Amino acid sequence: MECNKVTAVILFISLISHVLTSAASESVCGDVTDCQALLKFKEAITSDPRGYLQAWNKANSFCNWTGITCHPHLQNRVIALELIDMGLQGVISSFLSNLSLLTSLSLYRNRFHGEIPSALGRLPNLVYLNLSTNLLESEIPDLLQGCQSLEILDLSSNYLSGIPEELCSMKNLMHLNLAVNNLTGDMPSFLSKLTQLIE
Repeated sequence: MECNKVTAVILFISLISHVLTSAASESVCGDVTDCQALLKFKEAITSDPRGYLQAWNKANSFCNWTGITCHPHLQNRVIALELIDMGLQGVISSFLSNLSLLTSLSLYRNRFHGEIPSALGRLPNLVYLNLSTNLLESEIPDLLQGCQSLEILDLSSNYLSGIPEELCSMKNLMHLNLAVNNLTGDMPSFLSKLTQLIE
């Protein structure tokens, strides 16, 4: 009989704990798309050796999380995600494409591997993209052409191959760095169509 009482108490405590955890998660995000996208991004990170992202799961505004900048006037809208030289390992989640007001994305000097998600091409407001000094491989996705506001693109020091001709449709691009990759041959002539390119 006593055993049943103990079991019932344990189940009750577990239930309360689950409810409180769910409530805490709800207080962080609610139905906010940007917050959910950031949590999905975090799920794809397999190692955070210095604990920079520990605060990403606490019940405070995600606009105060490490590396996040929110719009000064539009509440709960992320405009910058900058996680630089943090030793992070994992893949870059395609859920970042849900950050529709994102203007700056910098994951410079980490250990992200795999492909660059083609879904990033659905970020029309992106001005600055720096994925340099990681372990990214495969071809540079042609769908980055969807980033028509992009001015700075740095993909250097990875294992990328292939420069898609679609890059030349990014008319606002001023800085392009593809050095130290698995690129072969001469620089494609179609890059001359990038008339704003400075370097």
